[in-house]
Amino acid sequence: METPHHWPSLCYKIERLKPVQTWRQIQWHPPPHGKVKINTDGSYIKESGKASIGGNNRDEEGNCIMAFAMWIDCDSHNMAEARATEFGGKWCNQFGFTNFVLELDSNIIVIMVNQDGNKNMKLKMVVERITSLVQYANATVHHCFREDNQVTDALAKTASISGTNLI
Repeated sequence: METPHHWPSLCYKIERLKPVQTWRQIQWHPPPHGKVKINTDGSYIKESGKASIGGNNRDEEGNCIMAFAMWIDCDSHNMAEARATEFGGKWCNQFGFTNFVLELDSNIIVIMVNQDGNKNMKLKMVVERITSLVQYANATVHHCFREDNQVTDALAKTASISGTNLI
């Protein structure tokens, strides 16, 4: 590699590079009046092949209505995220919450559900079921940052590590 710098000098500069740290305060935002919000997350550990999902459902005042954590059988992180979203949406429908917000940290799944045109054949059926749930229930699907989703992230990882289901 040709460089205008002397190699030891270049190595010295590279070793001292530091990432720029930015800080942002994250807080949970309640759903609009009359709605509930369900945050979901999926976890997949490729090395062990273990996967799990987690989520929590809260009202507009932040009171927990339901939480879940369970291991599932799947082969990718995106499938775990989609299955978590599907489970959360189905739970809301089954228990009479037909006006809710689904919030997840996988922007890929959010885009697939909100924009028709999913090209991923492995996820197609799950995404179609989520889309159907959303349309039937007058629900909306939103992306949130991973930092917003710490509770659900911990629930999903707990099930994956312990192999225990909690509902």
